Amino acid sequence: MQMSQYFNRPVHVAIALLCFAPQPGVAGILQLADMTSEEYRNLQHDRTVVLMPLGVIEEHGPYLPMLTDSYIGEWLVDRVAAAIDERDGWSVVIMPSLPIGAGAPEDFAPRARKFGSLPLRPETKRAVLMDLVSGLGDAGFRWIFAVDIHGPYLNKRMTDQVASYFDDIYGGTMVNLTGVVHPGPVAKSRPYSERDAQEDGLAIHAGLGETSWMLHVRPDLVRSDHVTASAVTIKRWREYEAAAKGDNWPGYFGTPRLASVAAGDDQMSAWASNVADLAVKIIDGLNPAQLEHVAAGRNPALRRLDRFISERAALMREQQAQWLERNEID
Repeated sequence: MQMSQYFNRPVHVAIALLCFAPQPGVAGILQLADMTSEEYRNLQHDRTVVLMPLGVIEEHGPYLPMLTDSYIGEWLVDRVAAAIDERDGWSVVIMPSLPIGAGAPEDFAPRARKFGSLPLRPETKRAVLMDLVSGLGDAGFRWIFAVDIHGPYLNKRMTDQVASYFDDIYGGTMVNLTGVVHPGPVAKSRPYSERDAQEDGLAIHAGLGETSWMLHVRPDLVRSDHVTASAVTIKRWREYEAAAKGDNWPGYFGTPRLASVAAGDDQMSAWASNVADLAVKIIDGLNPAQLEHVAAGRNPALRRLDRFISERAALMREQQAQWLERNEID
């Protein structure tokens, strides 16, 4: 049948229009960066979850890229989006990844930033996020899930504070899915061998774990010579500061050499399952106020790191304020 004959039939024309015409309020998974203003307005805002991947421009030693946290966060966000999209009546909008984290591993030993980290002051990050979620709230969105894996407690605390602001001002729900403790039960990954765990020590940055994760998420960005990396083994939390002050510190802790694709596959799959499960539980009625916050942790190395981050931020704040005053800029 020719197309002209097909569209001469009124019934077929009506069916075609119903099938192919845009349907207001029906979205699925959308990328905010690709949306038009009309598509944005047509969303059913109170039944749309905004996913906000948050990262940081941060050195990860000689083997991993500066945006490692961002790449891992984006990967997790995609899994969360798929889980929410399976719920009837819900849509998802994914925001562009924002590399606006506070603090960096160089802060363990305050020095000039020559490794490549470009973190924000904590209050700057908070202000940026407050502006963004205010715009989302004003548009009618009531659900925001951040995925902010950057490690410092102070960094996560800023995201938590913005979540409280959004909840209070807009009567919505905002949660950093990677900043709260899953109430369980949780998917668990296989532990490392005892020998590998001993050599990796108390690594919290760019070691065995994070390198394995990147071998799963973005293997193309992991430098192949990580297999020759020497170990920077931390046995006690207080050793972080001394290690980072060393002239030959390579920018990581632990043993990137021991990283593997298999470990990355296993751990990232478990992590994604837990984060996605938490997101679904929250939209199904779990009260986030009942969850324990990671930023309330008592890891002595991370608490000391918060102090160093705050001291550096105070110096930056004073330098900027003096310049503004000197140039009579309000």
